[in-house]
Amino acid sequence: MTNTKELVFTKQHVTKGAIRYAEVLPSGRLAQAPNEEGAVVGTLYMRQSAFPDGKFPDQLKVTIDFD
Repeated sequence: MTNTKELVFTKQHVTKGAIRYAEVLPSGRLAQAPNEEGAVVGTLYMRQSAFPDGKFPDQLKVTIDFD
């Protein structure tokens, strides 16, 4: 049986080579610390090269399947 989690991340900061996204917690707050209660991932970094058009979305929706 597969357990699935769907997480939402919001853009926090653009660096030289990556975009930092913060997990949006069920309460609507952003996960601020790696061990934030309720956070599954916390912070997600995406390489800028993952967005060849140079447009970085304000939000990402990520689905994780736990086998």
